[in-house]
Amino acid sequence: MRSYSMDLRERVVKACLMEGQSTSEAAARFAVSTAWVRQLKTQAKAGQSIAPGKVGGHRQPKVSPEHSVQLLTWLREQPGLTLEQLRVRLAEQLGVQMCLSGIYRTLKRLGWSLKKSRSMPKSKIALM
Repeated sequence: MRSYSMDLRERVVKACLMEGQSTSEAAARFAVSTAWVRQLKTQAKAGQSIAPGKVGGHRQPKVSPEHSVQLLTWLREQPGLTLEQLRVRLAEQLGVQMCLSGIYRTLKRLGWSLKKSRSMPKSKIALM
C-alpha cells in the first residue's frame, strides 16, 4: 500500500488547523480514516514532519563478501551440502550465526540454485 501524497497531507492539516474542521469532518471530506487524520494533526501540532515515514527497512546481510566467497567455495567443493551443514560451518569456521532461511536467501542472492537440474542424468540408484 502506498503512502498518501504530501499534497493530501498538507490539505488535511490545513483543513483541521486553519479552517477549524473536526477530525471526523476532515476524514469524511478527504476520504481517509479518522485515526490517520488524528495522527497527522498530532504531528503537525508538535512541529514534527508530516511527510510519510520510511516503509520497511533494509538490513545489512550478516554474510560479508568474503564470507560469500567462502560459501561458494564450499559449495563448489561439495555441491551436496545442506543448509544445515552450511550453517554449522559458518558458525564454527567463520563465527557467523545465521538461520537456515538467511543462508537460503544469501545463496539465492549469489545465484546458487539448490534445486537439481532437469538436464542432469537420472540417479543410478533410482534406475535399480
